Amino acid sequence: MGHVIYNNVTIGYVVLTFDQSLFTQARIKTMYTIILTTIVLIILTILFAFFLGKRLSRPIEELVTASDAISRGNYKVRFDERRNDEFGILMESLNMMADGLLKKNQLKKPFPAMFLLR
Repeated sequence: MGHVIYNNVTIGYVVLTFDQSLFTQARIKTMYTIILTTIVLIILTILFAFFLGKRLSRPIEELVTASDAISRGNYKVRFDERRNDEFGILMESLNMMADGLLKKNQLKKPFPAMFLLR
């Protein structure tokens, strides 16, 4: 509460009040925005992690499938995809191994007795 003074005489009093509902509404709107933004970011993060996981697991699944086929004697398995990462190096190594095993297997057919002695 304040005094209203004119020529050194108090001529009245002033009471200044604020409507708290505006502050409450602004606070609620801010909290709603923060919560909504957080939920959206969590959903986007989950989707990003899912797609990144799929992208990383796909070449691993292909490598497992190819190595399983090679272990069963299918030496014609090849990776056509060219990658510039560790998966690409491993895929190229499996291609070279399958080529070597295929050549060895082709040599084995005309000379089976030589391979039995080993």
